[in-house]
Amino acid sequence: MENNDENISCNILLIGKSGSGKSSFANYLFDVDVFEASSGTPVTNWENNFQSHSILDSSGIQINIFDSVGIEDDNQKLWKESLLKFLNEKQNLNNPSDIIHTLFYVINAAGSRIETNELSILKDIELEYKLSVAVILTNCDRASKNEINQLEKIIKNSGLQSVHVSSVCKKSRVGEAKKFGKEKALEVILSASYDKVGKDLVLGTIKAFQTTLVIKQIEIIDKIDKSDISIFKINKVGEEIDRILDNIDFELFDMDTMLPKKYKKYTNFLERHEIHYKGKQNIDHMWKLFELLESEIDLEMLLTNTTIGIKIKDIEKRLEDDSLWSKITVAKDLAIMAIFIKTTIKDAINEFINVLYNEIENIKD
Repeated sequence: MENNDENISCNILLIGKSGSGKSSFANYLFDVDVFEASSGTPVTNWENNFQSHSILDSSGIQINIFDSVGIEDDNQKLWKESLLKFLNEKQNLNNPSDIIHTLFYVINAAGSRIETNELSILKDIELEYKLSVAVILTNCDRASKNEINQLEKIIKNSGLQSVHVSSVCKKSRVGEAKKFGKEKALEVILSASYDKVGKDLVLGTIKAFQTTLVIKQIEIIDKIDKSDISIFKINKVGEEIDRILDNIDFELFDMDTMLPKKYKKYTNFLERHEIHYKGKQNIDHMWKLFELLESEIDLEMLLTNTTIGIKIKDIEKRLEDDSLWSKITVAKDLAIMAIFIKTTIKDAINEFINVLYNEIENIKD
């Protein structure tokens, strides 16, 4: 069903002018020293441009941060050509774990200016490659309100999203200034990752889950058809149903065996950060459904909320009625159910499983 050895990666591209704070931002984002504790080194020349720096998240997901040569006044043409060449190569790869998921354009909010032509390039990239692009404003704790407002106005006019960041704690006479901006930046990353990687993983898991449900449905119905359930053994129907269910292998409905390893690893990566992201409601819904299927399946559960179950409740209520006519009509309904007892039970089981199937179907975007 899956290749459990297949790695899942989260890929981020950092670009910006020299001195914009790319390294500090990356270190703050993942609580590591990206450029010293990882496999890469800072990019300072075009030969090594877009070199990746790898971090292994505690959930087992590999985070690749691609660094680039700083944008300068005298290299903008070469920078644009190099960026587009890199994206053309990466975004045409078949494996979603190999493509870039998020592009962060890093700007020092304290004293830097934004080139509108650079933002125009980024907007074109966002649309052409369907890439999540965000402008990271670093050193927001040192920038004036007016500086930030001016930058925000230009960014907004370009149709791009922005994230305010302070990645360094600094002491002042009034106390220590706190870091901020990580949660918002992570929300951008996780939402982009879900869109590029997680969605396909969820859909694949849903398809496998639905296939298993159909197989089990056919197996249960076949066993009921071959069972000793009949009107002549009406008092032993419950025992016979329990025997059938006991002989059905429900191991595949156990989360440890049903869920692909890479799905569990990936959702652990998403949930570890405890922030909102695109697709979070789908992941949460999936876990609730699996928890439901891990519960014990018995006849009472199968019947409770089905059409047959509702009819049985109605019969029980009518039996409590002292009316002779009510008791006669109840006897008639019971006789019909008894004659078609196998069909009645199969209808209940089919309805129950179909409800589960449709619940899973509704998770799809």
